[in-house]
Amino acid sequence: MIEVENFDIYSYEKSFGDKNNIPDEKGIYAWYLDFSKFKNFNTVDEFAEKMNLLNSLISLDKLNGSVKSFFRKYNVEINENRSFIEKFYIEETEEEIVYGDKIQDLSLTECRELMDLLANFSLLVNPLYVGITVSFRKRYGQHQKSFLDIKKMRENNEEEELILEKGLKSFGGRIASKDFKWEYLIFACVKKDIDRKIIGNAEFLINRFYNPLFGRR
Repeated sequence: MIEVENFDIYSYEKSFGDKNNIPDEKGIYAWYLDFSKFKNFNTVDEFAEKMNLLNSLISLDKLNGSVKSFFRKYNVEINENRSFIEKFYIEETEEEIVYGDKIQDLSLTECRELMDLLANFSLLVNPLYVGITVSFRKRYGQHQKSFLDIKKMRENNEEEELILEKGLKSFGGRIASKDFKWEYLIFACVKKDIDRKIIGNAEFLINRFYNPLFGRR
């Protein structure tokens, strides 16, 4: 039987206010989308809007370019539009509200049951980003700072081209460029004593094996 080190999970509520909750240790980590944050709706229309929001968050057509890391230069060509939500889509026209095929057959109760089920998949599907670090706390803080920097650029109405260029340089920047909220994220990590010599190569392979949406390409 394969033995796996302890897997620690930090939701928004557990991590954002106090980064000291994040261990200052070596290991592997990943960010996931927390589907439970989209469970608050009272009508089928609102459910459809949540699904449309999810689609907009993971559609990657605006993110492409190249960035440098400590180890090597990576091409970041995140130009695939993953519009997976069309059958649930809701569109308001001047005449009517148009639903996708699937949502026409769902009651409000079924919509809630579906979102409850999705919440259970948060850590069972591919992560948004994976990495290896010598300090979870430091790396977490770096991603968070990049996220907040991009949000501040948006608030200051800086040029969109500059925002996207800077956003590509880190996971935090990429998700901020896509209008994520930090509360949509789950940080998960496994403490492991890793020789710094292999960190870069291991991270390179993990990203190519799992192809996380906002990982390096």
